[in-house]
Amino acid sequence: MPPFQWEDIDHSLVKLRLIDLVEEMRAQMKADEERIRFDNRGNMNRNTVPSAVLKMKQDRADEWVGRVYEIYCDVWQTQGYVKSAAFVRGVHARAIVPTLRARTEAIASEFSGIATRTSFPVDLHGAHLQHHRRKMQRLEGRWRKRLEAEAKVCEHIQRRKSAEISTPAVESLRSNLVLDALGNASAQNGPASVQPARVIPADGGPSVLPAGEHAAMVRTLPNSQNDTALSHAIAAVSGSLLQDVTGCLKRLVKVNYESQDEIEKAPEWKDLVQLLCNACDTYADIAMGNRRKIKADPLEWVKARIEEDQNSISRQHFRCDRNGYFAHEDATKSSVDRPNVWRAAGHLGLLNTNQIWSVYFDNMERAASVALGNAAIRIASGRATKQVTAANRDSSQDEFFTINSAPLSAFESRVGRFMVQARMTSPTKYLPQAEIVRIAGLVDDEGLPVRDNLEREASRKLAEFNQLHPRAAIKSWRAALSHPQFRRAVRKRFSRAEEKYKKASPPAVVLSRGTSRTAI
Repeated sequence: MPPFQWEDIDHSLVKLRLIDLVEEMRAQMKADEERIRFDNRGNMNRNTVPSAVLKMKQDRADEWVGRVYEIYCDVWQTQGYVKSAAFVRGVHARAIVPTLRARTEAIASEFSGIATRTSFPVDLHGAHLQHHRRKMQRLEGRWRKRLEAEAKVCEHIQRRKSAEISTPAVESLRSNLVLDALGNASAQNGPASVQPARVIPADGGPSVLPAGEHAAMVRTLPNSQNDTALSHAIAAVSGSLLQDVTGCLKRLVKVNYESQDEIEKAPEWKDLVQLLCNACDTYADIAMGNRRKIKADPLEWVKARIEEDQNSISRQHFRCDRNGYFAHEDATKSSVDRPNVWRAAGHLGLLNTNQIWSVYFDNMERAASVALGNAAIRIASGRATKQVTAANRDSSQDEFFTINSAPLSAFESRVGRFMVQARMTSPTKYLPQAEIVRIAGLVDDEGLPVRDNLEREASRKLAEFNQLHPRAAIKSWRAALSHPQFRRAVRKRFSRAEEKYKKASPPAVVLSRGTSRTAI
């Protein structure tokens, strides 16, 4: 069976069926909400209808996710493939988790809109939202355990199918190969000069070549296998990254985290993201300085190096590749070349391993996206700078080439970078609300205040709102984005920050005569 790739799924068919699912679920939720309001038309308790509507949408979210999983499984089987553990884990990471988190934010936003229009008590509003997020987190945890159990079942089924290969058939094939090798040698060299054939071990291992033939093959290896400065540099960066990430994971497993939230808030994840970004910047510098040697697009080369590093880290610590697919390890290599290798999975229980792998996967994907975006900017800026250097080679030595059109604030720099990176992976023209909420969370993590970075009119209205509602004051970007009165202002401010970030280039660079390469 070929290894599972996310791109093998017919996403066009999945998208069409998901559109039908969205229309069906929205119609059902609308009918349920109307029924709830009709049944409670005489109820004087203001908390009854919003609470019932919120619970109904939470239950529908569970049904929604289940239908999404059924659609992916149906499409995969329609294409003629068999469900595997890699497929189940891939759908969970790339379809189930994003859908659940999008529904969490959408339900919270709709509830906030209803609470604002109906003057719902502020204390009850906050309590309902807090309970809603915790309930959706528990739902996400249940789906994670359910699909991980299904993936384990698929692994056992695949193992049983692989073990059903009959031993007599293998022995017959091995004997035929030996006879064919001896027959070919006799036909070419005569019966008196039969050359030694490949020796096939009885335990099913790899064939062994005679010493002379092995030496001849080694002499004919291409020059690309020889040691070069480029390969040494790549090995140094990759080895340093693996060693540093191993140190982060060692610090992580020393703490006994009891919940998924505590694991997600561990400080080691920020260190891991920074390590991957630094390695990607180093690869970008290597690619810009060795364009002729790599003979490929520098950004694609950097992406390939990062994916190889992710695979090696995941194989060592979690026995799978970067996408969560189980990776078979060479027993001889692991026992001889790396006898005392440290693995994170060996110091965790099954449940903790699954939880840490989920958070590790999310952080590594986010770090790779950010790092490749920065690498693309560095490589593109390096090309532009080289063109300007060639055009101005005869200019005076003190001439400056100003790349920046206007200085960017810290808010515009960070939000602009987040928006550009999100658009690189978004299949639609406009970013979905869930992606905007994710960016708002990243901005909150950076500690950038809301009121100081909104536009003047929106900042004034926010100050008035906080004065009128001191117990429900908006002090974070996520809270402002979830409020109907300020949602449009936040999206508008993010869009303008993105525009300024696109117009601005990297910092000003001094171009001097004889400069072979410009530092960014």
